[in-house]
Amino acid sequence: VVCEKDPWMAILVVVAVLLLTEMKDKFIQFTKSMNDEEFINLAKFMIIAGVVLPMLPKTELIEGSGLTPYSIWLATVVISGISYASYLVKKYVFKDGGVIITGILGGIYSSTATCIILGKKAKDKNGDLSEYVAAIFCSIAMMYFRILILLGIFNFELMLQYWYLF
Repeated sequence: VVCEKDPWMAILVVVAVLLLTEMKDKFIQFTKSMNDEEFINLAKFMIIAGVVLPMLPKTELIEGSGLTPYSIWLATVVISGISYASYLVKKYVFKDGGVIITGILGGIYSSTATCIILGKKAKDKNGDLSEYVAAIFCSIAMMYFRILILLGIFNFELMLQYWYLF
């Protein structure tokens, strides 16, 4: 790096190593809070995003359609990434979040599954169900937000044209 690249690159590497060395204890605490299944899920996501996706051909399946194996898998990676990110936020940032937070983050992950889970929990609860009803509505609203995000990622002009419908 010192011989082949600009001096700022070597300095950046040294600074990154120093920062990571100083953060070692925080990394150890973080990894202890995660179970083995979480690392396996992360590895699976990295495989589909970093290994499989770059290997796929960008040739059209049907001429003129714009549909390629790469674009299909890219959609899979983006949808999985959004779902995975919302799952991680719920599990590690808002682990003790209430019913409404569960509805919002669960709606980003899967609004259908979240509505079913919240409905089952509400069935077992006696009394005021307004919090569960609100969480289910939040979950459904997040489904539309997720679709809007996906539209923006894959066709920004179309999203700008139809954002108000969401």
